[in-house]
Amino acid sequence: MTLREPEKASLVDALWDKLELSADAKSGPTGPVQHVLDGGALLHRIFWPQQVTYEELCNKYCQYVLRRYGEQTIVVFDGYNSLTTKNITHQRRSAGKVSATVRVTFVQSMKVTMKRELFLANLENKKQFIKTLRRFLEGSGWPTFKANGNADTLIVKTSVEAASERPTVLRRRH
Repeated sequence: MTLREPEKASLVDALWDKLELSADAKSGPTGPVQHVLDGGALLHRIFWPQQVTYEELCNKYCQYVLRRYGEQTIVVFDGYNSLTTKNITHQRRSAGKVSATVRVTFVQSMKVTMKRELFLANLENKKQFIKTLRRFLEGSGWPTFKANGNADTLIVKTSVEAASERPTVLRRRH
C-alpha cells in the first residue's frame, strides 16, 4: 500500500487565503526577529563538496545559518525514531538508491565521500549526521530541538513559544 503524496504548498496557500491577512501582516515582522528553522529543510541547503571533512561541512551549515538568519535562530529536526506516515515518503525517496543500504560510520575528521542525497537516503546516516550537526549548532549558540518523530508539530509549538518572547519568523523552506 502506498499513500498519496501530500500537497503542502497548496494547503498553506489555502490557509493564508482563508485567514484573509492584510498585506502588512503577510510581510511579517520588521526589525530584529528570531527565526525557527525546519532542520530537515536546512539539511538540503548546503552543497556537500567532496573531500571536505564532516567537521568542515558542519561549519558550513553554521556559517549559512549565521549569514542567512543571524544569531537569534532555533533549529528543529525530525526525530526519525518512531514509525510515522512520513516514513513512507522517506522510503519512496530512497527507493532504487543503492546507498540507502550503505551505512557510513563517520567521525568529524573523516572526508565526505558521498553525495548529500545518497548519504542522507540512509536513515542511520541521517540520524548520525543530525546528531553531529546539532552539536555544532548548539556550540555556536543556536538552540536545537529534535522531535520524537515528525517535527512539524514541534516546529509550530517552538515558533509559538518563541513568539511570546520576541517577534519570530517560522522558516519551513530556506
